[in-house]
Amino acid sequence: MTGVEAWRALGALQAWGWQRPPSVEEEAFEASLRRALALLWEDALIALDVLEAWDWQRPAVVAREDFERMLRIGTVALGVGEGAEPIASARANRERSMSRLAAYLPAFNERLAGADEARSAALLDDALRWSENAFEAETLRCCARARADRRKRGLDDEGLGIDDLILRAASPRWQKVAMVVGLVLSARRGLHEADVARNVEALVARGLLAARGDLSRMTSSEVRIPPAA
Repeated sequence: MTGVEAWRALGALQAWGWQRPPSVEEEAFEASLRRALALLWEDALIALDVLEAWDWQRPAVVAREDFERMLRIGTVALGVGEGAEPIASARANRERSMSRLAAYLPAFNERLAGADEARSAALLDDALRWSENAFEAETLRCCARARADRRKRGLDDEGLGIDDLILRAASPRWQKVAMVVGLVLSARRGLHEADVARNVEALVARGLLAARGDLSRMTSSEVRIPPAA
């Protein structure tokens, strides 16, 4: 199983509301479920987002042991100690971490914006010492990786228009539209998600981007730079 397959499976399950649509065969649905769960077990941040979307309650299609495994991953990432009530403690810890990150990240991202590779590594080391649990630490690492990726793609160029930003955020590989839009929004303040998404659709219509899936659903559609003719 590839990472792309797992992400597609997760996007499909989210679009289906974690229920099997009548048009989807049971075997195909089970295969998607297994791919998505494998992804969630490998990435605590994604697992926590999904648990939050589930309101920390097990969907009927997810086996109890699979849900408990996800719950363990989430509680460990949030630093919930043994003997504590897992769901209540995880919710409280996540709320505290989200509040801490909301206060810390703006200044952290500002410092990263003008930093070279060595300075970025030092800033990340300082940030990791500040973090209280694995959830905060991985969020900080994601911010640093995103900033490095934007720098590599040239997205920090203030002279670029929205279309140019989108084309630099895209790549020859298939990427979720949500990822491309997110890269553009993180690179240029003041833009709105819906406006960037409309520009993506316009670039597809002009043949500057290739697309597959329903572009109105950013988490389940993908775009890429088309291969040269």
